[in-house]
Amino acid sequence: MAAGDGVREAEVCIIGAGAAGGIMALELARRGIGVVVLESGPRHDLGRRGEYSRRFVKGENPWESPLKGIDRYTTGGSVGYRLEWNRARGVGGSTLHWEGTTLRLRADDFRMRTLHGVAEDWPISYEELESYYGKAERALGVAGTPDDPWASPRSTAFPLPPFPLSFSDGFFARACRRLDIALHHVPQARNSLAYGGRSRCHACGTCHVCPTGAKASTDLTHIPQAVATGQADVVADATVLRLEVDGSSQVRSVVYAGGDRRERRLSARLFVVAAGGVETARLLLLSASPDFPRGLANRSGLVGRYFTSHPMIDVTGRVAERVYPYRIGFSTAMSGQFAVPRDRQRRGAFLLEFLNSAGSLPGEIAPVSGAWGRRSASA
Repeated sequence: MAAGDGVREAEVCIIGAGAAGGIMALELARRGIGVVVLESGPRHDLGRRGEYSRRFVKGENPWESPLKGIDRYTTGGSVGYRLEWNRARGVGGSTLHWEGTTLRLRADDFRMRTLHGVAEDWPISYEELESYYGKAERALGVAGTPDDPWASPRSTAFPLPPFPLSFSDGFFARACRRLDIALHHVPQARNSLAYGGRSRCHACGTCHVCPTGAKASTDLTHIPQAVATGQADVVADATVLRLEVDGSSQVRSVVYAGGDRRERRLSARLFVVAAGGVETARLLLLSASPDFPRGLANRSGLVGRYFTSHPMIDVTGRVAERVYPYRIGFSTAMSGQFAVPRDRQRRGAFLLEFLNSAGSLPGEIAPVSGAWGRRSASA
């Protein structure tokens, strides 16, 4: 794929090796299409995830980029947003630290304008997308069971059995039944049994960093398969600086740089920008040119505007009975009962979920307590 010093060529260039980029690389490579994936972050060795977990419980960001200053950001407005905890640079992208929850959209979600007079209808339906949900669940190894009474129909079984309800989720399920609230299992891309060459989940409780590889991430599930075809090459620590267009306003090359800050160029027939909600917008805005003075794909001026995250409301309460928190680090049950209201025009949809923790984790308390004993003679 080389085409001279500092210049490369590819049939397809994918920018970002996260969820979208990793999956796209595998699908194209399987079809014999040559792909180069440019990833701004490093390869995070699975063998070092134990070390990453220890950093996490000490309150440090385990996915901090080794290139000093590249993660720096500012926010404006009255609502803070901790970007460093909501993205991860590296092969695998945000799947490195995601929770692993793999809920399907409901059929009604695709027809909001038709059914409720708000938002816009999707150009495709749930029925058209349904078979692809099944393929994604098999690729990731989703553990679950079809016990959600509000879910839309599915044609495939979950590839893995669900996790049993944790003690505290079982406790809250009984309490919810008295209020006519039904809980169901949470489908999640986490191995309840060994699957895809990865171990079963050991409930380490540090899901922001999975030290065993039981939680699916594209650096483990898709990208190795893509590379194994011989059609995909992943270039880590390669930050794309701008996209370049030709006289016909088509993107023909990207300029990127590594830790040495030396600019390199890659040309391709087709480009896929899969750098996440923040970096994709940033790259398009940085790619301004005489023909596109406001940045690429930004004639509307809306690129980078109206960024939204998932709103969440936490409610803390006390119960008289022991609920034995911390035994498992992720939720095993939730309720979709309030995600399918009859009138979405007046009432927003939400999911109800209970955490299996209560305050700081023991692993978080220990490092900051200062209550350490003497080193043993054998240590």
